[in-house]
Formats: sequence, C-alpha cells, structure tokens
Amino acid sequence: MLKTQTSFSPLECGLCKENECMYKECYESLYNTGKKIMVANCKRMREEKRKGRIDL
Repeated sequence: MLKTQTSFSPLECGLCKENECMYKECYESLYNTGKKIMVANCKRMREEKRKGRIDL
C-alpha cells in the first residue's frame, strides 16, 4: 500500500484475516457496486499505524 493511498479495493479487504472487520462479510457486494474502502476505516491499518509499523 502506498503512503498517499486513501482508499483500496474491497477485494484487497477480502484477503485480510482480521476477525472483527465490519467489511468481512460484505466485501464482494462492495466490489460489485464499485465502492472503495477508505484506509481510515480499516481496523487492521489503524492498528498497524498505532503500533508504528506503517506511516499513513
């Protein structure tokens, strides 16, 4: 993921192994409707940022 990226494809979200993700069950329908997922809404990305592993 690029630092300047603000959203990503729901299919990428489907690869995530986060158990408590609000998009886990609906990522296919989001992709089919052409929606993007905002990086700020991703629980895994927020945790990585909080731990200092990535810069967003």
